[in-house]
Amino acid sequence: MEYVFHLEALVEFKAEVAYYEDMQSGLGLAFADEVLRMVSLACLFPALGAPEESGVRSLVTKRFPFLIFYEVMDNKLWIWAVMHAARRPGYWKSRKPHE
Repeated sequence: MEYVFHLEALVEFKAEVAYYEDMQSGLGLAFADEVLRMVSLACLFPALGAPEESGVRSLVTKRFPFLIFYEVMDNKLWIWAVMHAARRPGYWKSRKPHE
């Protein structure tokens, strides 16, 4: 299954990669690898993440305090958010086309 980042989710993902890279050389790449590894796992096993509401699931990254919110729609894995665990929950819900 292929995956698609919602535009705003891609922007926040890239911003976090840049943030971690500014903190330490190579850390941004490590963050990107971790997120994309989790997304790849979700593509292989879509029911892997914890059920949220309205068909959305979440995965927690291992090394970084982030959650990935995703949903399978039209045979694609849609990434709605790459959210820092301390961020306001649900801020991303308006990104979903049926919400």
